[in-house]
Order: sequence, then C-alpha cells, then structure tokens
Amino acid sequence: MLDKQPPLVDPDDFRCLRCPAAKGLADYFMPNSRPTLYGFRFFATDALVLTAGAVGTWLLWRQDLAVWWMVPCVVGHFFLFCNVFRVRRAYELAWAALFLIDVGWWVSRGELGWNPVLIGQLPVTLIVLLIELRSPRYHGIGARRLNPRLKEYLESRRCSCRTAT
Repeated sequence: MLDKQPPLVDPDDFRCLRCPAAKGLADYFMPNSRPTLYGFRFFATDALVLTAGAVGTWLLWRQDLAVWWMVPCVVGHFFLFCNVFRVRRAYELAWAALFLIDVGWWVSRGELGWNPVLIGQLPVTLIVLLIELRSPRYHGIGARRLNPRLKEYLESRRCSCRTAT
C-alpha cells in the first residue's frame, strides 16, 4: 500500500509548496501567510512602509522642507503599483526613472514644487496603469472582471517542478 503524500502544488495557490523558487520576500517575514496571486494585497510590511512614509512626510513638512511632498508621492505610487494594480517591475522602474528625470528638470530650473512634478507624472502614471490593465498578465484589483485570460496567466506561473514529476 502506498503512503499518501501531500500534493506538491496547492490547487488554490498555483505555487509549488516545496520549491525554494516559490518563496518570496513576504514568506520570510510572514511564513504562515498565504500568498495573494491576484487582486488587492496588503501585508504587515505594507502597513510599516505606509506608516514610515507618513511619519517621514510629517517630519519633513514640520521642518518646512520643500521636498516633503516627494515621500507621499513615491510611497503612494509604490503602494498603488505593488498592491492595488500589481504592475510589472519594469514599469515601476520606468516610472521611477521618469520621476527622477522630472524632479531633476525642475530642480535644474530652480522651480521645484509638487504641482509641476505631479502634473508631469500624472500622464506617466496613467499610461503605466492603462498598459498593465490591458495586459493578458494583469492580476491586480478587479482582475477577475477585467482580465478574461487571468486563469491562463496564473496557470503559466505554476512552478516548473510540478511538470517534472
């Protein structure tokens, strides 16, 4: 009689339970948490980052530093891209590079302020979100409704060791 072993893949999770490649950073901070592969996600580390951002913003604002608004702008976009819309890392990095260029442009002109920078970043943010929302790999908030190919995308993310058995 064969001993029944636990399955290699949790069917609701789409990740191999034994493969080290399946571990993410959150698994080391919250080893008992189940990953959220689509939709909105929020972890304790997100709360810490948002709290640190709020405290940093308040401290910069209290010191009357002209760059106080950069912290909520960057932290807010990080949260929006990573937790709400689940944007690809390449798009996040492109947004960040364009943000630095935008800020650098206004600094070089001696006119740094939140209005011109955010007006310049708004189209970039909208383009990034629209590209991601129209992608067959979209897995952010509302993905079940917005992405008819969500299941196909999740299937493609299964660990390769599952097919190796």
